[in-house]
Amino acid sequence: MKQAKYLQLAQKLTRQIQQGSLLVGQPLPSYLELKTRYQVSQSTVDKAYLILEAEGLITRKVGSGIYVSKPPAKSATGFVGLVDASHDFNKNFQYYAQLVSGVRQQAKESGKCVIMIDDPDAFDRWDELEGVVLCEAGHYGFLQQEKASIFQLLPDSYPCVNTLFEISGVSSVVADDAAGMRLLMKHLVNLGHRRIGYLGRMHQEPMSRHPLVWQRFHAYKTAIKKYRLDYQDEWAFSPPLEFYRDYYLYGYEGMKHWLKNGWDDLGCTALLAQNDLTAMGMIDALKEAGLDVPGDVSVAGFDDAEVFRLAQYQLTTVHVPLREIGEAAMKVLLQRLQNADHDIETAVLPVRLINGRTTAAINAQQFMQAAV
Repeated sequence: MKQAKYLQLAQKLTRQIQQGSLLVGQPLPSYLELKTRYQVSQSTVDKAYLILEAEGLITRKVGSGIYVSKPPAKSATGFVGLVDASHDFNKNFQYYAQLVSGVRQQAKESGKCVIMIDDPDAFDRWDELEGVVLCEAGHYGFLQQEKASIFQLLPDSYPCVNTLFEISGVSSVVADDAAGMRLLMKHLVNLGHRRIGYLGRMHQEPMSRHPLVWQRFHAYKTAIKKYRLDYQDEWAFSPPLEFYRDYYLYGYEGMKHWLKNGWDDLGCTALLAQNDLTAMGMIDALKEAGLDVPGDVSVAGFDDAEVFRLAQYQLTTVHVPLREIGEAAMKVLLQRLQNADHDIETAVLPVRLINGRTTAAINAQQFMQAAV
């Protein structure tokens, strides 16, 4: 059955409002404009306007006209979503467990219930949520090209906050990763190291497109220039391995590969790893090769998240406040729910250096080897 003309017109005007063709505070087209454009009668226009008015999309001003109204506040359901498009990958990492814990704790204190969404493509109950916090949402669109971007799945103007890295047009809560890398580099330089290598996924697809991977490596390269180190491209190594989901194995196998393919020629006395688990794998590979950490080479990680596995390593690392990031993300989301006009913002949380037992001052033998 063909849809009534007034319903068709109401849908067309609704789309124009949702897409921004008709802006808040802007008058709706006159009856003559609509009649000419859509071949409709005065009665059809009136019925369409009644529908838009009932949905809160327009408002009538006596003696002035009909205008696009401010969207009604989203009804409170008590439920918020936590979207993790890589849940199967992330669920066993303390890195993400701490962030999720922060989101849940703040939601609980605010009287909200968190719904975990690990398959946004299959989820179809967005209207039942007041908003969402995004965890690793960036995997959609730039890591998994065959899947839709999360923002193509969310309804228009949906309240959301991203975590860990910035996304244009979305409020975000991040750690100051660049400052953390600067702290590590300053620490190593102060210990006398001048040949500082880096192992990570920065040259390996698809992870090379991940903002965190890029940010940390870029900060490392910037610090190299600041301290005027005689940098060689070979100092930065992305092992040509298959996509290891286990970062420990990535560091372990990657370091073994490096040791067999040019490591001895570099003279590096210190190494930075993309994260803690990678650093732990590297340390074990170095020890298997007969090298002492930090006697022969200093190694530092990043994140300070895998607490329960770090006791035997006592890593020098950077503490990223993951739980606090989760808490802050939920607070920002609640602010947006209370005030739809709340400005898009990026909250940057500070990090701190953890001086562990895997870095030490350069010794005479290392100095001589590095100088060769």
